Amino acid sequence: MRKFVCFILLVTALTVQAQGRFCKSYDDFVAGRWIEVSDLQPIHHSDSHKLWAGGNDYKFQTEDKALGKVIKKEAFVVEYDDTLYVNLRTLRYEGCRFGNGYAMGLPYDGTKIMFVTHRIGRDAKNKQFASAFFFGTVGAVVNGSSQLKDRVCYLVDNNGNGKKTDIKLINDTFMTYLLLQDESMLEKYRSEKKQKDRESAAHILPILKEKGLIK
Repeated sequence: MRKFVCFILLVTALTVQAQGRFCKSYDDFVAGRWIEVSDLQPIHHSDSHKLWAGGNDYKFQTEDKALGKVIKKEAFVVEYDDTLYVNLRTLRYEGCRFGNGYAMGLPYDGTKIMFVTHRIGRDAKNKQFASAFFFGTVGAVVNGSSQLKDRVCYLVDNNGNGKKTDIKLINDTFMTYLLLQDESMLEKYRSEKKQKDRESAAHILPILKEKGLIK
């Protein structure tokens, strides 16, 4: 009996380890060209590190140091335990860097991908945003956790290779155009009176889920 239990635990451990993989570019992500990593492990930044890193919550490590450098500097997206993480290292919005590290990502409308992080760019100047960890599954995030009130959603919108990828902020203009033909959903989006609250990930994610654009 003991040998059987040990075997089950070993199989379970190997299954968990095999759940890590990454794509080197947005093109690879769209085409489903994944590279499997047997010992990939996520690490949360410390609170102090996150502030200096721009609020990007995750990094990944592996025993293969060369592969670890690729994941850190060259990978576009990592999938671990059925959750996506977007590498923000080379991404820009309005000429501003997001900083190093990975942010939680979500498949959007089939082949696109979005991610959730702090607001950057012209509108973010001289503003402070809270740093908070993500916990739980993607479903828990989409439910509109208070941890997301000071974060926003960005959409990766073309087939760039990371350095030239077009990034769009999912803001008032984006949501108004998206919901223009859906009066009830547009009214629901506009139920938040303050623009900052309307554009927060906590408000936008449940609406995108209800529209079927994210799972």
